Amino acid sequence: MSNLNKEPRTLDSNGMPLDAGTDQITNFMYFAYNFPMGWIQEAFGEGTSLANHIDAKWQNLNKRNGHGGTANVFNLFMELSEGNRETLCTWVAENYSHKL
Repeated sequence: MSNLNKEPRTLDSNGMPLDAGTDQITNFMYFAYNFPMGWIQEAFGEGTSLANHIDAKWQNLNKRNGHGGTANVFNLFMELSEGNRETLCTWVAENYSHKL
């Protein structure tokens, strides 16, 4: 298949097509609205001290903010360290797709 008739794709600063970033963001948004039970343990290692620590943060957010889990996913994300945000994003990318 030829790309001659297609518009050139816009690339981000890493040379990746911008639509790839759109898919990643869309996946994360759908995940935030439809997260599965036990996602923290799955993402950060079942029974590890890190998973238990992040799960405790999650439980505390849910106690303080009863408006729903979706808002708390975003709140928790912002409380994570950079490395833990990367871990979560990688887990979502590998385990969740809005296209299913």
